[in-house]
Amino acid sequence: MIWFALIAGPLAWALRELVSYALVTPSCLGGTTRWLFLTAAAMFALTLSGALVARVCLTRSGRGADSGGAAADRAFFMATVAVSLDLLVALLIGLSVISELALSPCE
Repeated sequence: MIWFALIAGPLAWALRELVSYALVTPSCLGGTTRWLFLTAAAMFALTLSGALVARVCLTRSGRGADSGGAAADRAFFMATVAVSLDLLVALLIGLSVISELALSPCE
């Protein structure tokens, strides 16, 4: 589960960039940005699901007063990195939507 959480954000961002690049010409010809926004929403949801899975893994790692050993420390670290990375990628996807609102696909 932690590997999905760690990879979900960057993979969603890469897929969003690739699919959006392919949809620019049809969006320009059609005059609508609906598919660009739907792609962004789907990838945003995938990123947030990765963050949610990472948050569950973070609470399950149970980092408390007594350390659980090297494996528990690694699980806690990976879950923390996954939550942070997924939230950062969600911010990047949101910022890219702002540029689509400001510019038409033909520009």
